[in-house]
Amino acid sequence: MHRIRNIFFDLDGTLIDVSEKYYRVYMDFVKQEGLKPFFSKEKFLRLKRKGASNSSMFKDKKMLARYESFFLENIERERYLKYDKMFSFSLRVLKKLRKLGFRIFVVTLRRNRKNLFKETERFGFPAAVSILQGSPRVFNGKSDYETKKKLVKRFTHTRDIMVGDTEADMMCGKGLGMITVGVLSGMRQFSCLKKLKPDRIVQDIRSILSTLS
Repeated sequence: MHRIRNIFFDLDGTLIDVSEKYYRVYMDFVKQEGLKPFFSKEKFLRLKRKGASNSSMFKDKKMLARYESFFLENIERERYLKYDKMFSFSLRVLKKLRKLGFRIFVVTLRRNRKNLFKETERFGFPAAVSILQGSPRVFNGKSDYETKKKLVKRFTHTRDIMVGDTEADMMCGKGLGMITVGVLSGMRQFSCLKKLKPDRIVQDIRSILSTLS
């Protein structure tokens, strides 16, 4: 069997907790529209983890279009990035994997490259971690998957590992013949990830250490 050399990690929801940021953007949009929030933070995140689409939360098509535009324009601004939190275990796991000899890649679909690297610097990402960044053309899951696949394809070998919290991550890994590991620390619950039939579903990235060390 090919020796595993590379491990690819999704960023948001896998290494970084972005739940507060997502809800703040939603709340500010609703406020801008002059409406009361449709959902509490708990219900909003519960819907996201169930895989609910934006169209299921905004029935009016014009409002949906305004929300998606507002989301894309604001989600990577510093006023919202300040709500991101690195999971307490993320850096420890990345550094340990590097010591074990694995090459680490972080794969993200963030659009603002400048703010992306400001944030990874703020969180103290190891210099040895390679950041793969690219932006999907449209706002949907298929485009996310296709963009991630293009980013990863140049660097991966069969049986390397893809770790992430969304459908796009699992589809990317499977499409490239990789070992896929779904984590429950992000925006999808167990039932959503199970449908993609990843090789493993774990609570968070700490389980990678026990598998490989």
